[in-house]
Amino acid sequence: MADDVETTWDRSALSNLTSDPLVMQALMELGEQIAAEARSRAPRRSGEGADSIHPEPQPGLDPEVHVSWERARFYLRFHELGTVHLPARPFLVPAADRYR
Repeated sequence: MADDVETTWDRSALSNLTSDPLVMQALMELGEQIAAEARSRAPRRSGEGADSIHPEPQPGLDPEVHVSWERARFYLRFHELGTVHLPARPFLVPAADRYR
């Protein structure tokens, strides 16, 4: 026989936690670790694409950090996901998965 469990969120405490600058700082540090690992695994011809991988804080209500490459280095997506003529050689997703 299972007991019913009820969860009540303290929205004020949750809001205080998510707006704390230390939370964003911790997320940016984690984002930098992911970016560093992705840079080390990324394909390198000139190194410019790999060097462009970086964490970036995202505006919004919840603290969030995205790790990606500069828009001008769009071709890294082809290496990450593959194409009809190029097999996928993921480097960003495995780095992120390691820290999940």
